[in-house]
Amino acid sequence: MGECSGETSIGTRIMKILFCTNKFSEVSNGPAKFANLVLDINEQFREHEIRILTEDVSESGPCVYKLDLKYPKALGFFGQLFRIIQYHRAAQKIKTNYYSYDILVYNNALIGLYSTILKPETIGMVNDYNNACRDISNFKFKYKYLKNLIFKQLEWITLKNQKTTIVNSRFLANYLASKYKIPRSQFQILYKGIEIPKQTNSTEIDCSKIIKVLFVKANYYLGGLPLLLSALGMLPFGFELTIIGPKNIEENQIKQMLAGKNNVSIVFLGYQSQKVVFKKLLETHIYSVPSYREALGVANLEAISYGVPVITTNVGGIPEVLKYGDCGWLVEPGNVKQLSEAFRECITNNDLRNKKIEMGLKHCMSFDYKIILENFIEILNLSKTPIVIDKC
Repeated sequence: MGECSGETSIGTRIMKILFCTNKFSEVSNGPAKFANLVLDINEQFREHEIRILTEDVSESGPCVYKLDLKYPKALGFFGQLFRIIQYHRAAQKIKTNYYSYDILVYNNALIGLYSTILKPETIGMVNDYNNACRDISNFKFKYKYLKNLIFKQLEWITLKNQKTTIVNSRFLANYLASKYKIPRSQFQILYKGIEIPKQTNSTEIDCSKIIKVLFVKANYYLGGLPLLLSALGMLPFGFELTIIGPKNIEENQIKQMLAGKNNVSIVFLGYQSQKVVFKKLLETHIYSVPSYREALGVANLEAISYGVPVITTNVGGIPEVLKYGDCGWLVEPGNVKQLSEAFRECITNNDLRNKKIEMGLKHCMSFDYKIILENFIEILNLSKTPIVIDKC
């Protein structure tokens, strides 16, 4: 097991935290990014300590414990039950032999089901509503459908047994409270933090030249890529659309959507690292992922932090990120006409575009990961006292 030495303040009670996350080395989404950021607690808040338990490392290291996850692959999604048990057992072994933590936090609340039932000091995080949105009314005997319904029930049991659940938006807190019939006061909001870039985009839009648009989403249909292509095809400008996220085997299917859109070309990059995405943000004109569903949309936040105008949809937690339209354009999901008009306005109205960019750069400062980590510590402290009702 990995060990971590750190300084602590004399005379200050140490809060020791073990943070469990199935994704750590592969930084491909908001939860994985947050898992990497939390280690900075050891530097930013010397009176506290935090360590990581994860299956997503090759070996244990300073402040990081490796979970050797083993279960029969033939079990399919039922292997998740083994993951739940093995994380709990590994956490208990760490507590007994290596690191006597007093708070256990799961990046994915569902993985902490067993710990939540047995250990009152367990806190879980819910980062999306993929499980909660499942509906039994249109029941089908299909593998994926059955899996989702089972996960929904397991998540419900987990949240019912937790004193505190951390979510990444007001929208998600209200949604889960309603769906699972759980008091809203149980949910504490912790926005996903970002690292404020040292360099921002200074590229101006010239209507007479090719306009570069960036789309970043693994599930391109859920991200509204077909809608985006249709909207761009309606405009009298030339576009180069860079697509990051989808699998390479989906490239041909995506390029077939270009039929009849002679003003749009595609640069398909597939899965890429965060480093590549950030580099692209420095050279793109507009960032657009017109999602049909999004709990928060941290990628939109990263785009505005780079000074890139954002055009997206008025769903989930996205309005919170864009300050309800002050920092970008919000359109109704599935409305290709509105999306096209938002692009037209963004391209042709320089004053409005620059105003939204400026407001976005100011707004994103409140999502600086240092502030988010401070809020995280406050929530953990709050979990050890009676819960205060969040009136947001």
